[in-house]
Amino acid sequence: MIGFLIRFFRFFLLVLVVGSVTHAAGLVVQSPIQDFKTASADIVIKGQALGAHGLKINGVYVSLDDQGFFNYRDTLPSPNMSYNYDLAALSSDYKISTVSRRIHYRVPPIIVRVAPSLSVSTPVNNFVSYKRKILFKGRVDDVDSLSIDGESAVISKEGTFFHKVTIPETVSRHSVSVVARQTSGVELKQTIQIFYKGK
Repeated sequence: MIGFLIRFFRFFLLVLVVGSVTHAAGLVVQSPIQDFKTASADIVIKGQALGAHGLKINGVYVSLDDQGFFNYRDTLPSPNMSYNYDLAALSSDYKISTVSRRIHYRVPPIIVRVAPSLSVSTPVNNFVSYKRKILFKGRVDDVDSLSIDGESAVISKEGTFFHKVTIPETVSRHSVSVVARQTSGVELKQTIQIFYKGK
C-alpha cells in the first residue's frame, strides 16, 4: 500500500512540474477525435494506456482495466464553448505520456416561429375597378413565400408586399387568390373578387 501511494505521489509531482514530457506511444485516445464537435453535453473519452500505472484526465484519476483501457465520462458545463482535456499516463519507469483533446460544444439556436398571418389591405373584396391594372397591398408574418394571382410576389423585410395584377381583357369579373406559405406546408389563402367596369 505504501509503495502504491509513493508511486502515485511521484506521478502527481511529475504531472505538475515535468518540463520534458513527451508524447509516448503508450497512450492512445480512440475517441473523440481532436477538435470534436458535439451538440450534447455528455461526452465519453475512450482509449488505452499501455503499460501505465496511472492515468489522469484534467487532474482527475481515471481507472484502467487489466489491458489499460479506460472509459471516462464527463458533462460539459456550458454550450457554445470549447473545452480542453489533458491526459497524462505514468508508465512503470515513471515516464509521462500525454495527449490532449479539444472538444467544441455547440448547440444550435432554437427558432420559435409565431403563427403565420396574411392580410390584404387593398383592394377590398368585391372591388370595382375602372382600370385593368390593380395594385395589391398587404402584410404577412412568418411566411416563406407569397403568390398573388399565380405569380410570385416580393415580401419586404418588414413583411409588407406590393404587387400589380392585370385583369384579363376577356373578363369583367376576376377572382385573385393571395396565397402565403411556410416551408413546413402551412398555407394561408385569401380570395379577392374584382369587378372590371371599363369605359
